[in-house]
Amino acid sequence: MADLTITETDVVPDNNLQAEHAEAAERIVAGEFYRIGDDGKAYKAVNTSAANADVSGMAVNTAEVAGQWIRGQQTGSVTIGSHGESNGTTYFLSGNAGKAAPDADVVSGDFVTFLFVVKTSTTIELTINASGASK
Repeated sequence: MADLTITETDVVPDNNLQAEHAEAAERIVAGEFYRIGDDGKAYKAVNTSAANADVSGMAVNTAEVAGQWIRGQQTGSVTIGSHGESNGTTYFLSGNAGKAAPDADVVSGDFVTFLFVVKTSTTIELTINASGASK
């Protein structure tokens, strides 16, 4: 399988969103998953270490360059547009920075961070859990 493709223009946060705001240290696109670095800035999360896989949220807007601010959602429903995945499919942090991968793509040595479950044909339910454990 492959990382789930989330088109930035299709990302619509939960109406009851209590957003986290963070300054981006790099370009972060709506629909990508980020972590907060030691400097307090947002970086794309990746499953290569416990620190890099400590996901803070899913960006719901795009920071085109470092220094711009993102809004992030940590829990609840997010509309991501038509994705073609089955309801109940679970996704984890990918080895590709900022992306979500199905469970089958998380391999030995990857740090496991649960991101979401597919809720409907257009929405996901965020329940981020950075385990700190490697597979």
